[in-house]
Amino acid sequence: MRYFFVANDGSKYGPVDDQTLRRWADEKRILPDSKLIEDPGGRDLTASQLPWLFAAEPPPRCASHEPPYAVPRVGATSEARAHGDWGKFWGAIVQSGLAVLLFFVLHGLGLVFGGYAVYSGIQCVRSGHKLGAVALIVSLLAMAAVCVGWVLRLKGAAV
Repeated sequence: MRYFFVANDGSKYGPVDDQTLRRWADEKRILPDSKLIEDPGGRDLTASQLPWLFAAEPPPRCASHEPPYAVPRVGATSEARAHGDWGKFWGAIVQSGLAVLLFFVLHGLGLVFGGYAVYSGIQCVRSGHKLGAVALIVSLLAMAAVCVGWVLRLKGAAV
């Protein structure tokens, strides 16, 4: 069965299935005195007239309504973030290497890439990656090496 939900301002939402209606009730978007309209049929009723809506268990479903596959979860879990966000980790490591390399080749770009490496290392730590601290330390060491190189260069050393 499908239902329309009629809000206090008269706005009509739906038709929605039993599970959506149940979720709305769990979220307190639908209260026992909320107005519903059956679809098809158009019969007016209140949410409290559906005994399963505010019960502990959802209504039974027909086998034909079950999806033929598992519905994927939306959003990454903390474990997936800790193990699966290798792009940020390797981005910080590669940018660190480029910072040191480009310091010797194109001088000023070493500082630019060093800054990006540190930023990527910080983002890796914030994303919860298990090696985020390593990425941050490597990027900070690369930036420190580039800064020491610039100090030596400014003092006249052949770097």
